[in-house]
Amino acid sequence: MFGSRKSKDELLANLRDVDLKLAALPSQTKENIQAQEVIERLKADGVPVEKINIELARNDLPSVDEVGKNTAASLFPTWKLNRQRRKLEKQLSKFD
Repeated sequence: MFGSRKSKDELLANLRDVDLKLAALPSQTKENIQAQEVIERLKADGVPVEKINIELARNDLPSVDEVGKNTAASLFPTWKLNRQRRKLEKQLSKFD
């Protein structure tokens, strides 16, 4: 008659799935995160982009452009998944 209510275990499983999907986004790869750290550090020191790309290549990391593309490709999915995450957390809070 009414909408089915998910059990706490189902909600927790859905939350784990959302977390796994967030972790699998292109912007969350180990290499991309390392590249972001290098970029931020070098930009803060005033290093030009060309030299940042050389440093990234030397460390087998994605270029500044690739990091930007990965970040842009992850924006909408990150928003959507974080929205799902908040909804699941709110539903789970009703069990406490």
